[in-house]
Amino acid sequence: MKKITLLILLLAVSFGFAQQQIYNLTFEPGTDGSNPAYWNVFESDTPAVEVVTNPDPDGVNNDPSTNVLKLNVLTANACYAGAETQHATIGTWYLETGVMSNETISLMINKSSIGRIGVKFVNATNGTIFELTSQTNTLINEWELMTWDISAFIGSAENNNIDQLVLFSDFTCGDPDRTSDTVTYIDNITWGAFKTADPVLPTCSDGIQNGDETGVDCGGSSCSPCETFPFDFETPTPFVGADGASFSIIDDVGNMVGQLEAVNAQNYSNAQIITESLDFSGTPKGFSMRVKGDRAIPILFKVEQNGNPSVSYENSQNYTNVGAWETLIFDFTGETSTGVLNKTVLFFDILGAASGLPSDDIFLFDDIIFGDLGTLGIATFEINEFKVFPNPTQHIWNVRSVQNIEDIQIFDMLGKQVMMLQPNSSEVEINSSLLPGGIYFARIRSVNGTSIMKLVKE
Repeated sequence: MKKITLLILLLAVSFGFAQQQIYNLTFEPGTDGSNPAYWNVFESDTPAVEVVTNPDPDGVNNDPSTNVLKLNVLTANACYAGAETQHATIGTWYLETGVMSNETISLMINKSSIGRIGVKFVNATNGTIFELTSQTNTLINEWELMTWDISAFIGSAENNNIDQLVLFSDFTCGDPDRTSDTVTYIDNITWGAFKTADPVLPTCSDGIQNGDETGVDCGGSSCSPCETFPFDFETPTPFVGADGASFSIIDDVGNMVGQLEAVNAQNYSNAQIITESLDFSGTPKGFSMRVKGDRAIPILFKVEQNGNPSVSYENSQNYTNVGAWETLIFDFTGETSTGVLNKTVLFFDILGAASGLPSDDIFLFDDIIFGDLGTLGIATFEINEFKVFPNPTQHIWNVRSVQNIEDIQIFDMLGKQVMMLQPNSSEVEINSSLLPGGIYFARIRSVNGTSIMKLVKE
């Protein structure tokens, strides 16, 4: 709504940075929250968020020229259907004790059916401040004002670095399923808070997933494509630690590896990354990953749809070779792709308590490969005399071994075999001229066993 009071304008402008302010999402051009590209819906088949001219000026919102937010929910969408702002795109704040304006949040709603409306605040590390979903609109196709009391959540341990607003436009969890699609219009979302940072608008270099990016600084219409498997950490790799864990890349005896510290800082502490969508169709697929740490633990490997973790697969394996590197195979046999699966989450000792020694809560991981399970499951070994050069190459990989090489299979990053050679020789040329540029894996078998090597085609 364009009718913003002078008080709101003064609060928003004169208090400046790091001060109490009234947040008011009006969806007018150029205002915070008005760009639909900065909103995510929860399921891939849900229509995207829109900002439209008020289609039904009446009730408490009778201005026919104001802009409003439009949310569509399909019959088959999840019970928690709705949308969320992307982190930091409307700023960062917290709820301050003793300030009356920090104790409520309100919005104007116009809905095509009676149903529950919900609001939620989330902080920068995905901690939930509150989730309120019990209120129901009383009017159909007419604007009304709804207000929630959030004063009880000011004392929440998560009440810090809040930077995301979530709206549930037709919340049916615990209720009968929807019988029809719904349309919800929302305007004038208002709350008070102590502002700690201005909005951070999307770029491809700010370390935040925003705009229409599909990952952190990757994907979408303007950023470079997201990372794809495998990951060996020899180059910067955008894994992040979450829920109290901290990720970094370190040198382990001349080999760059991923390191996750404070793996039990919180329940579900993890390392995660956004990638291109994984395809589990066809032959049984899985992951292999090398792990090293100071104690035996379970490791849960999970792939999910970014923004909709209910679409997910997971597999758990035990790390047992304490103090040494161990290769674990995560078997996803029987899983088939059911939509976008573009987020990988790694839990080390999920739900375990923090250890007495900080070093016991540090784990290294490396060489994460996604592909055909049969290929991943083959025991590998090291051959010091084994060489592949040049690597990367534009045309030819030369392979040399002290033993005759019986066969070489070349796989792409999705585990599809793209080449097969049976040289029966200790020296082999692999012609890559017909392969597109990218990363490949060679499964090389000799009389001594099998080794898997990474190949790079420029």
